[in-house]
Amino acid sequence: MKKAHGIPGRMFGAVTLAVALLALLFVANGAFAADLMHNSRDTGSSRWNGRWGIAGGRYGEFTCATCHEPDAENIKNIRRTISVMNPISTHTLPGGSKSVNVIF
Repeated sequence: MKKAHGIPGRMFGAVTLAVALLALLFVANGAFAADLMHNSRDTGSSRWNGRWGIAGGRYGEFTCATCHEPDAENIKNIRRTISVMNPISTHTLPGGSKSVNVIF
């Protein structure tokens, strides 16, 4: 009787390779995370002279925490209120305020 142990071993090898490739993509390429950021630099926007959501630009520098918070009550962890990141800035969000409530 022939044992069928080759397939699980091959599957384990394929899964290991896939995990290694994903790790290489996400960990070794540190720029990947920045490409997810919503700001003029990463979106290629020319609005406000291409200087919004970055340090020294309109609204101040955006980070993940600008819009997201751990354990929010929604699947994407979106904050209930989003605020201008530089509170001493004279800039306001569209509508004229320093913060805006998110309505789901």
